[in-house]
Amino acid sequence: MAKRIIIPLLILTTLLSACEKKNPITPTQPPMSGISGQVMIGPVCPGPVAIGDTLCADQPYQAMITILDSENKEISRIQSDNTGHFSIALPPGIYTIHPISGEPFPRASD
Repeated sequence: MAKRIIIPLLILTTLLSACEKKNPITPTQPPMSGISGQVMIGPVCPGPVAIGDTLCADQPYQAMITILDSENKEISRIQSDNTGHFSIALPPGIYTIHPISGEPFPRASD
């Protein structure tokens, strides 16, 4: 009779231990998000441009960009690649992307 009680208890103990969480709860860092984009320069042709003229379309541009937090403090500075693309990992929040102007040109705007 003892065998009948021990077997079901052993199976129940095994099932309960299989359901137990193996990873203890530990604090984690906030999830990362980020900003990515492409810097373009234009107009690249002087004077009026005909509608549909692709020769004078804005072009990718390698530029320095500052990242400002919600209090307008600079938190990072990145440079776009030669195709104008940039990407930076940041914690979730509100940011301002500010391109740095050349001297005297090109002139950047937010």
